[in-house]
Amino acid sequence: MIGRDDPAAGWAASSTLGAHPWYATVTPEGRLLQGGNVFDLCRRAGLAWEWDRAALHHLALIGYTLGTRTLHRRILRLPSGCRLTLEDGEARFAFPDPPAAWRWDEDPPEASFAALRAAFRDCLEGGGGAAPRLSLSAGCDSRLLLALCRAEGVRPRLSVMGPEEATDVRVAAALAKAAGLPLEQVALAPEDYLEQGAAISRVTSGVKTAADWHTYLYARAVADGGLHLVGSNGEFARSYYADAVARSPLLRPFGKRGLLLHLLAKGLYRARRAGRGNPLAAPRHALTVAGAAGLRWATYPPDVRQALDVFYATERVRHFIGAGLACYAAFAQPRSPFLDGRWIKAAAAIRRRDKQGARYPRAAIEALAPELAEIPFNRDPEGGPIRGYAPFAAVAALPRTRELLLDGGPLDALVSRPAREAMLAEGPARQQAVSLLLTLHFAAVNAEGVGGQSGAG
Repeated sequence: MIGRDDPAAGWAASSTLGAHPWYATVTPEGRLLQGGNVFDLCRRAGLAWEWDRAALHHLALIGYTLGTRTLHRRILRLPSGCRLTLEDGEARFAFPDPPAAWRWDEDPPEASFAALRAAFRDCLEGGGGAAPRLSLSAGCDSRLLLALCRAEGVRPRLSVMGPEEATDVRVAAALAKAAGLPLEQVALAPEDYLEQGAAISRVTSGVKTAADWHTYLYARAVADGGLHLVGSNGEFARSYYADAVARSPLLRPFGKRGLLLHLLAKGLYRARRAGRGNPLAAPRHALTVAGAAGLRWATYPPDVRQALDVFYATERVRHFIGAGLACYAAFAQPRSPFLDGRWIKAAAAIRRRDKQGARYPRAAIEALAPELAEIPFNRDPEGGPIRGYAPFAAVAALPRTRELLLDGGPLDALVSRPAREAMLAEGPARQQAVSLLLTLHFAAVNAEGVGGQSGAG
């Protein structure tokens, strides 16, 4: 992100995806202020805290904010690939290289490999010769990063998150053995979610949901300030939203408007799962999810499958994964070749069939380090059950968690105590409710620290 604060000629510009968080606001005096944190920007601008209700509905229904929304009504998140300028004291957006103008679904996977390797080499710059850290999992993207390391002669410091029995740990151990590298294992403690909650909320501008705070806790455990290779946006080359949607003919006749139907259906489904006790996740709020593509609607390509890919990269990656990058950046220098504009455009051009079924990362791994492709993806190497790496179920069960969420304080301005009691009742939606309420509790704590807050209804 680059830009200039100026009363008359302020501007800001974001990268192809704008995944590293960047925010802006126009002060009452007409000055454009910008920065990497909403709470800090609110303080610098001298604003009182005003909750953005639509952003709260996004968190409740999707798990991350959408569009330009932040938790503060007068602070916006820069869209992907945009230039922001001031006109008569109002923010105006331009999108000089919209995804609608990119090439789509034409090339074999191999056509993107040169851009991938060039982007990876650039990720290594600034490391001062020290070996980068590489976080492994059972999935595709971190393994492709390891394959790139082997192809480029890099010996990374490998680490993985989870207890001994976690599938990620077992697969990572097999990958490390195949690469001839040691592996550092980090197991998280449930109590740390509460101890570090305020810090995590502050670093992520309050929008990283509590169930996903493991990113911060893991990054903190392996903190060294150096380069940290992460797989952010790797899923762009494997149809994140939907091999099923992409193959289905149901949405194709609607063109990119099928994206709106998909988002509306997703919001309604999440509202149903949230249960009737959650006032922020009522079915009527699903319309705020479906409308989130409004600002950039003209930039979307015409095919619904392409539009879904763009929504993934410019919304989920920018907001949800971007908050994860903020967690990593608190302790290191996170780098991902999949955020490089050259690779993003090359990946957009890959044939649709090669994006389905994780064919693309498999093809790249087989071309770069075929021995790594022999280890199972996303399943136990010895055929055991799939086990998770994060202890959030234990966090939700802590008596202290319930006490924190029912004792009142800052959270009262957002969700009434009777509503919180209903949300925390035992049932399939309880863990999701705990995640949302913890997120909002610590966001409210940080909001109070910058000048109080107004209720959100």
